[in-house]
Amino acid sequence: MPKSQFVCQTCGFKSFKWMGRCTECGAWESFAEEAEAPKAVKGRRPKGTGAQAVAFNAAAAQGASPLLLPA
Repeated sequence: MPKSQFVCQTCGFKSFKWMGRCTECGAWESFAEEAEAPKAVKGRRPKGTGAQAVAFNAAAAQGASPLLLPA
């Protein structure tokens, strides 16, 4: 069930419960119920995005010089 919120039609103040008078602008009977915007779903990325796998060629790597890191 989607949550709803109440929005003041005068100033845009939002509240999760209905109030007779807006605490921000002082308008009476100005709240209207609106459905809360759906939140983004967290999860896995779609296939085909990100880095691609690369095959390692051990024979070609044997003749290469080792990688030296500064001490």
